[in-house]
Amino acid sequence: MHRNAALEAAIVAAPDDLAARLVYGDWLQGAGDIRGEWVTLSASVDATPTPRLRAAAVAFFDRHRRALLGEGAALLPAMWIGWRAGFIDELRLVPFDGLRGYARAVLALLAHPSCRFVRHVAFGVIPDVEAILAALCEQAPPLLESLLVDANIDVAAIATLPALRRLGLRASPMTVPLPELVELCTGRNQVDWIVSGGCPALAELVLRGRGTWQATAGVAQLVAALPRLRRLRLLDVRGVDGTLAALTSHAARLELIDISRGDLSGTGVSELLRWPAHVKVRALGCELSELQVAELRERFGDLATGESWIAHRVRTDGRAALRLVPGVGLELYNAGTNLSVNGREAEALPLLEAAVTLPAEGLDTWAWANVALAHERLGHFDDAELFGREGLLRAPREPNFYAIVLDALRRSGRNAEAEKLLLRAERAIATGSSRHAGGTAAACLLDCLFVLAQAGRHRDLLAMAKRHAKLVDDKRRPSVAALRAMSLVALGRRREARAVTQGVRKGPHVVIHHARAVMNVARPAVAIAELAKAKAGRYPEWHWIAVDPNLAPLRTHPDFIALVSGAGVEAGAATEVVRDR
Repeated sequence: MHRNAALEAAIVAAPDDLAARLVYGDWLQGAGDIRGEWVTLSASVDATPTPRLRAAAVAFFDRHRRALLGEGAALLPAMWIGWRAGFIDELRLVPFDGLRGYARAVLALLAHPSCRFVRHVAFGVIPDVEAILAALCEQAPPLLESLLVDANIDVAAIATLPALRRLGLRASPMTVPLPELVELCTGRNQVDWIVSGGCPALAELVLRGRGTWQATAGVAQLVAALPRLRRLRLLDVRGVDGTLAALTSHAARLELIDISRGDLSGTGVSELLRWPAHVKVRALGCELSELQVAELRERFGDLATGESWIAHRVRTDGRAALRLVPGVGLELYNAGTNLSVNGREAEALPLLEAAVTLPAEGLDTWAWANVALAHERLGHFDDAELFGREGLLRAPREPNFYAIVLDALRRSGRNAEAEKLLLRAERAIATGSSRHAGGTAAACLLDCLFVLAQAGRHRDLLAMAKRHAKLVDDKRRPSVAALRAMSLVALGRRREARAVTQGVRKGPHVVIHHARAVMNVARPAVAIAELAKAKAGRYPEWHWIAVDPNLAPLRTHPDFIALVSGAGVEAGAATEVVRDR
């Protein structure tokens, strides 16, 4: 691994200067180090973060993961990395069952040159977390400014980190001062440390705990001990009314008070109305009457009450605002998934995308699958491909991710690229296992068959279907039967095709109508009526209809021309399609 102390010092001296990193990248390329090419590609992604370019970066990283992470590459199923111009900027680690040598791999990653300029680190309840934290403190990365430790351990050693300014803790009470700390997210067990002068420079404080907790007059003492405090968040609090009364004398210097999910009542509202109007009030999840909300809005203008706390933080402040909150990834995932399954994908996406970057214990790779599928349902195929490929970095034998990527490539007109993935996808199908619910091996097979059908590889389609006969029972998977029938027609084996489709019921995938049209091209009225049903059902493969050789006899028919050009089906007839996934 090539190192250049002078160029590293230049980056430390100007961490936001892209030019310094690119100079280092040029030097690495001159030394024949693949990391130099990664610096250039990563910097391009930073400058123009399009889904296609990001996906290209994922593919490059996949090919060179060992060079870019060393032994730490083994941790991919258990971590998220945020890159900045070729170097790790943010590193988040969570536990992962079945991963051997976890601590050794983490220590190797922290010592790797790619991790030299890390600025944000988060540790979940990972194996040997105390030893890993001690190693981080010993190395003292010069740019490390924020740290989250989501484990109940002694973290006194963090006082040795030279640049630390932001801290998230679910830990034993602190015992050493952190005079440079400006932001803290922690539980109520740290109140005594704060009051005793443990972090006098705090500008923002978030106090939260598991379940609800009782605020006391000690909160006023806490604020009095923090002369620079401007933003105070007290989450899941009981005794909000008394707390607000105790804080009123300090209100003039606050910019924000957040009492979300607390027991705010009319008494507390009356107390808040005495506060200066410049204070931003957040009362998300509080039970307020319409009159109380109107009074508070008239006084403060900017009042947040209606949505969930995490949704509001993501929408207004971005995912970085939740970087220090322990376990927030699971909350984001649950909230985003609930929105997505209820057809509110556009609202779900910011939460699911944030959940991907804030991994939590137990999430495995579900977050990547759900955000990819939400993009797919909205027709964002480049984004769906991107998140599917990121999922494959962590679970290279997960058939659901191959299904997502194949579908996205095919439906965005890149079927030739999809063909290149077929071998790997079929290997994933052959494993017969999936971390995701919903029969994803069969769904992956269906997407493979669509790729082969649209490539005109009909013999290969029939052979693949035969190899996986247990997954293609015509009664359970009529969509596969439809594809087999269309390939048989293309090969001139129409009698066999009719035998395959005989008695096949309508399935959740409207490819059945496509197959029936193919079987009836000699009867244009019947065939076009079937195609109209496919279009009304929002057939995901509609792009295929105009170029399918099996439908060539219909291409000059006026009704067919009208159908493929966008006419011929009333918008009100459309119904949502449930994919076989």
